[in-house]
Amino acid sequence: MSKSRFTGALLVGLFLGGAHVVSPAETSSEMTDSMHGSQPEHVTCWSERLTIKLIHDRESRTYTASDLDQLADERPTPFNTFAQVTTRFLIDLLASRRSCDTGTKGADASTPISLTFLYCTLSKDRSECNQPSDGSTPEVTLLAETPWARIGYSAPDSTQMIGTFKWDIRQFLTDRLAVETGLAVAPPDTLSAERFKAHLQDYIESILLANSAEARDKQLKEIKKRIPADILWLFSNAWQTTRGPFENEIANAVNAFEEDILEYAVTLTRYILVKALDERTGTLNITTAAQVPEDIQNLLHDINLRD
Repeated sequence: MSKSRFTGALLVGLFLGGAHVVSPAETSSEMTDSMHGSQPEHVTCWSERLTIKLIHDRESRTYTASDLDQLADERPTPFNTFAQVTTRFLIDLLASRRSCDTGTKGADASTPISLTFLYCTLSKDRSECNQPSDGSTPEVTLLAETPWARIGYSAPDSTQMIGTFKWDIRQFLTDRLAVETGLAVAPPDTLSAERFKAHLQDYIESILLANSAEARDKQLKEIKKRIPADILWLFSNAWQTTRGPFENEIANAVNAFEEDILEYAVTLTRYILVKALDERTGTLNITTAAQVPEDIQNLLHDINLRD
């Protein structure tokens, strides 16, 4: 996949608001077309029951399915595309399994469906990535509990279907690490902008400015003890240069990573939705990317931040 770079990005903006201020239309539009192809109109009872909330940088906005289509067309960032494609897939899934007047694990045309898409930046407080921005956590009968999505019905009466889907950059970085190493990887902890800057400066001084290859190799062994593994991978896979601010190279790397991770995120979320709504199964509980099918894991191997 071709990747655009946004150069000159401010480091503070990267961590507080995410890398994708604007994403090129051609990349995400092509991805959207390839993911859901040519589809019929979705003005159905299923889409009419949907309320969709997008939360990005503490800003929450609510959309209908058609409003979200328009947003993704006008501003096709990976996050917006992810929300649109996931929503359309859910509508198709519900419509294909049941007519509007019969239930799918308790859902029918009279059941409101509330979807929340949460954008978690590198410095997002981890607690904020696990609950709505208003601090409320609705009680649900769970269909799926995973690091990427939580799906269920309102408890105890199942009057509403609730789904929360996370576009979580650090979780995606952790997924790549878990699949690459085959080792158990702890969930990412909170990384403040201040801590990130300290890690970045540490990397510049220890690795980029090392006076010899031997010194660099020695420092690399030590720095692994100080910088979280997912962040160190991000630093190491950005362009290694001091000709300009290295902060810009990290911004470019995050931008490229978000574009590359889109196919993985969509494919993984589709898998979770299918399993969650399968009447023959119980609650889907996944804790690591190493537990998902191999064909989904393989999408993480194609990421190259320097193309």
